[in-house]
Order: sequence, then C-alpha cells, then structure tokens
Amino acid sequence: LYHRKKYPSPKKTMMSGLPKEVQDRVMLMTAILRVCVALDRRNTAAAVESIQVLQDEEGETCVLVACPGVDCDGAINDISFELWAVRQELPFLKKILKRAFSVVEGDVHPGEAKDSYVSS
Repeated sequence: LYHRKKYPSPKKTMMSGLPKEVQDRVMLMTAILRVCVALDRRNTAAAVESIQVLQDEEGETCVLVACPGVDCDGAINDISFELWAVRQELPFLKKILKRAFSVVEGDVHPGEAKDSYVSS
C-alpha cells in the first residue's frame, strides 16, 4: 500500500486502529521497502549487484554502499538513477530510524566482471 507515493500516517483511519507497536513496524517496513524499490527503479533486477550498510561506532550515521552489477558484455551498470531514487527515500528512513543516512556507489567486487562475462 505505501511502497509508492504517500507515506503512512498514524492519523489515518487504517493506521489509527492499529496498536502503536504495529504502527511502528509498518512505518519501518515501509521505509525499508521504499529503499528496496528505489534500488530496482528500472526493474532490471541486475543494475545493483549488492548493498552494504556501514555504520559509525556510535550508530548515529549509516552509509548505504550500492555496488553496480555487470551486464552480459562485461560492462559495469550505470546506477546513477537508482542512487537518485534512493536519495529521495532517505529522509523518511532517517525519520523512522532516527539516524543519518547517505548512499554512495561502491566498486564492482574483483572477479564479478569476469564471472558475469559470457563468452561466445
């Protein structure tokens, strides 16, 4: 229901009937789902190969490192659109988890390009 467009609101009829604990879970799941949808913005299921979450020692700041996938020709996917889409969702994630988030593009892991390449 909330994976696109409007965010859930505890004041709306559907949410207001739920216990506070359940409302909190719905809000958290919505924030995570929206980031996941943004990572697959072009519906290719291959643009982003993996995500790592790095956190500072105090747990106040998190960085999402999105590593691009490699296409069948061995070219590294351009994930700039996915990164833009994730950045649109980070304020809601920050609000729910009460910590700062950012997203950066990581490197292709060694061997991925070679393993993903299909020779003819």
